[in-house]
Amino acid sequence: MPAPGGPCIDDYPQAIYLFQHPSWRRAFNVKDLQQMFYDIQRLAQVQHERDRAKRELEAATEALHAAEARAEYYRQQLRAESRLGLMLTRLAAI
Repeated sequence: MPAPGGPCIDDYPQAIYLFQHPSWRRAFNVKDLQQMFYDIQRLAQVQHERDRAKRELEAATEALHAAEARAEYYRQQLRAESRLGLMLTRLAAI
């Protein structure tokens, strides 16, 4: 993001143009207002990045749970096949 300020803002005398708000004790000059605008824009960008990261984390968590479920299924299949193989070995020995 570009730094607040610029030639169009720097040409004006700062002491003349003040914005007085009833809920604030001091008046705001042009640079203060511009800085607040850029801070709000940056906050929106950071919140968007946070939400995107949260969605990616949820997708990765779902993929991990699916992989764990598949691993458990294959573990059960392996145990069942091992038992079946052991039973067939015992039957063949009789």
